Amino acid sequence: PGLPRTAPAGHAGPPKADPGPDGVVRHALTFTVKPGSEPEVARILSGYASPRAEVDERTRLRRTSLFMLGNRVVRAVEVIGDLGDALRHVAMQPEVRAVEEALNPHLEEARQLGDPQAARAFFAKAALPARHQAIASSPNTARLHRHAVLYPVRPGHGQAVAELLAEHDNLATADPTGPVAAATVFHREDVVVRLVDLRVPAEADPAAALGVADDRQAAALAGLLDLGPQGDLRTAPGLGAFLAARAMNPVTDRRSADPINN
Repeated sequence: PGLPRTAPAGHAGPPKADPGPDGVVRHALTFTVKPGSEPEVARILSGYASPRAEVDERTRLRRTSLFMLGNRVVRAVEVIGDLGDALRHVAMQPEVRAVEEALNPHLEEARQLGDPQAARAFFAKAALPARHQAIASSPNTARLHRHAVLYPVRPGHGQAVAELLAEHDNLATADPTGPVAAATVFHREDVVVRLVDLRVPAEADPAAALGVADDRQAAALAGLLDLGPQGDLRTAPGLGAFLAARAMNPVTDRRSADPINN
């Protein structure tokens, strides 16, 4: 769902993305739905049948995680191999095409998937590239808690927020005993989403879930976000309140059953 039948980015071809430290390519798509349609959209997105993971001998879909906050949808995919091939493969599956058609009436921005130029334009705008990926050397993937946070970025500060979170994640994943096992910062313009795999539930360590290591980072991040008059990232209650407000709701999280991905 939310994947292109044709080239999804630009006019020349599929999106380009480099693999992370673990050899996995990560990419996300985001779009908004009409206010009031959120429950129906969540139902549609959580109910589809997973497409076949294997694309060809070198490309396979590894994991798909889908989140919502308010009327914004974020769909993150993990691919081994070629991202463009994987996206086209998924988009061709009948179950995914049915979901796309079911979503269309609920989208804030109408899309015409039957028109290649219109489809390319929609998915170019929907693309949310992985700007930074940090992976611990021993993430212990069997016991991780996956969370996503949508940051309320002040206009024009998306790049600075992404860079600050990347700085945090490099240090956090370097600590083999720390709570952060892996983190990906997705960013386009002023839309910034951080997908994080934690060794503890997010509520047990809001600072790690949000990408705040100390007062310096808290102050720097607060200056780039619209926290409101009561927002404070320097205190435990403030971090907890911010996490409760900006943590995205998980809709579905599906791994490939292929042993190579487990």
